[in-house]
Amino acid sequence: MRNEAQTDSFEARLRPLIPLALRLAAGMRLDSHDAEDAVQTAALRAWSKRDNWQPGTDLRP
Repeated sequence: MRNEAQTDSFEARLRPLIPLALRLAAGMRLDSHDAEDAVQTAALRAWSKRDNWQPGTDLRP
């Protein structure tokens, strides 16, 4: 189980990637709602697996 500092660090690394992911998804999809849904799904999947993340590693694929 992660401590609060590790969770805060994960969130701090994930948060700036959201706008980048939205731009990428919007460029791939015609509907902005679909792009937002795709990014939200990806962010939730990443959050649900945050216990597997090693501090100091990149979150981008």
